[in-house]
Amino acid sequence: MTMAIPMKRDKDQARTHSWRSRGLAGGLAALLSVAGPVWFGSQGWAQTMDKVELGFPTEGQITSVGPTSIEVENRLYRLHQKLSITREGGQPLSIQDLQIGHGVQCWLKEGAVAKIIVRNPQ
Repeated sequence: MTMAIPMKRDKDQARTHSWRSRGLAGGLAALLSVAGPVWFGSQGWAQTMDKVELGFPTEGQITSVGPTSIEVENRLYRLHQKLSITREGGQPLSIQDLQIGHGVQCWLKEGAVAKIIVRNPQ
């Protein structure tokens, strides 16, 4: 087995190596300039998908309400941890403000009610 003995580089080899490094760095910079917006833009896409996931509302009257669930038209739903409850005009409400008989629109997220708009509060 023979072992290669490192030799001193001449100026041309050093320049070639230097240009290769710059080419690699330039290529990496170009890749990041293209991939960066895709990578960071995915967060915006996720937020958009979050809104789309809510989809169409379930509408009806409240038939039962509890601290962790709501029943609309005799169908039971659990409440999402980030539940938003408002009146049609946008005024915020709490879960304690909901009463049997209120007309509501409910949007589901992750299998739970994430948004409730009360249609006819007394």
